[in-house]
Amino acid sequence: MERTIGLGFDAFTASVLLRQGEADKIITAGGTERLALLKKIIGVERFEALSERVHVATRRCRDRLRSCKPKRTG
Repeated sequence: MERTIGLGFDAFTASVLLRQGEADKIITAGGTERLALLKKIIGVERFEALSERVHVATRRCRDRLRSCKPKRTG
């Protein structure tokens, strides 16, 4: 399922339940539970992993730039 449609089991189950009339589950859920349900539906894990990779690459580039500045001024 994940390979075919790009959704993990939890995300698929949550989206199917919403389509079967259980949309009120999101409305009646508390803030934390609602956020977790929405994250499952959109498959946020992939975006979070991508975001982390971007932040790591940014830190590496920033560190490299900082190490190059003294060489430039010297």
